[in-house]
Amino acid sequence: MSVQGNIMVTVRCITYNHAPYIRKCLEGFVMQKTSFRFEVVVHDDASTDGTADIVREIAAKYPDIITPILQQENQYSKGKGTLSRVLKPYMKGKYVAWCEGDDYWTDPHKLQKQVDFLEAHPDYVLCYSNAEVVDENNVPIFHNTTRRYSGNVSKQLIKKGNFVITASTCFRNLFSDWEKERATIPLKLYMGDKPMWLFYSTKGKFKYFSEKMVAYRVLTESASHSKDFNKILAFKDNGEKIALYFNERYGIGVPERTIRKDYAKGKARAAAKISRSVFSDYYKQLIRQYPEAILDPRLLTVAFLRIVVNKNV
Repeated sequence: MSVQGNIMVTVRCITYNHAPYIRKCLEGFVMQKTSFRFEVVVHDDASTDGTADIVREIAAKYPDIITPILQQENQYSKGKGTLSRVLKPYMKGKYVAWCEGDDYWTDPHKLQKQVDFLEAHPDYVLCYSNAEVVDENNVPIFHNTTRRYSGNVSKQLIKKGNFVITASTCFRNLFSDWEKERATIPLKLYMGDKPMWLFYSTKGKFKYFSEKMVAYRVLTESASHSKDFNKILAFKDNGEKIALYFNERYGIGVPERTIRKDYAKGKARAAAKISRSVFSDYYKQLIRQYPEAILDPRLLTVAFLRIVVNKNV
């Protein structure tokens, strides 16, 4: 890393009880090969499992790169944007890369590739990439077939949900604008990334790199993954409200019926992971409300596997 000039990228890393994973995460940052200065701000939110000790250890080895913020009291639980306000003064870079403490980077040229693109294309506000999907032991668990998009992606984010892998992002530092926007949203946000990406999509284009630059870890319990179906429904309901809000706020133009139908299909697919009977109830409800959904090929496959074969999908 060049030691000359201003900081080009601030890497924002939020961690909480990630002791088994945080070392690999931090190693992915410090291995970056760049022609510009970057910094890594690691915020440990009063972990109870030794995460902070590992952060201290790595930060001591790379004091010119890593700035640790080690809380004694959990900030996220205070709500109302407390965590964002704590981090805002540290976001000094022209660009920001975001990676939470259980994910990690695998490409040592990730930042260089993304910054080079953003510098050359001022009409783009965000880059993101493909990712390996791994479990708690870094073992690949399935092939990621989610479709990704480049260009003007507001409609796709509304209709398809969050296809941007947060750990892979590098984006222009518009945090001040985002904080002002966030303060006006009349909703409790169960997620930090999707509403932010929706806001960014109204400011410019997104660039998708098909190469796998990072590893995204799926844990048994997290904000977006859970065995508790009620938690899954609450998360999806919140996503639907966010999509409806931004669609109206910025006049994105996706029909409300389309948004509600897409989220109803998502809930039915989530129900298929619970049991045959739960899926059957949601599937019947979906078809009654949106008869055209019976022709959805993805749902037809899920219905066959769950109802006929009774396979957990």
